[in-house]
Amino acid sequence: LEGYCTNDEISRLEESFYLVEDAQGNVVLHATSWLPDDVGEEMPIAAAAADLAQSLDTREREAGIEMLGRLLDEYRNV
Repeated sequence: LEGYCTNDEISRLEESFYLVEDAQGNVVLHATSWLPDDVGEEMPIAAAAADLAQSLDTREREAGIEMLGRLLDEYRNV
């Protein structure tokens, strides 16, 4: 499971769901100072791609880099 929350929400989520830091864990929370205005809306694809591009997992990192490349190509061709 991977998701986004605000910096203010991270402690509450850790306590509510008994989350502890674990590099091998199966939950990844990205804490940020900004989220889309509408609750439940998706994060912009560029934000998700940037997070993937920073992953230590080779497949995730490559997927993020590839998507960022596509987004840059689309931007340049506008």
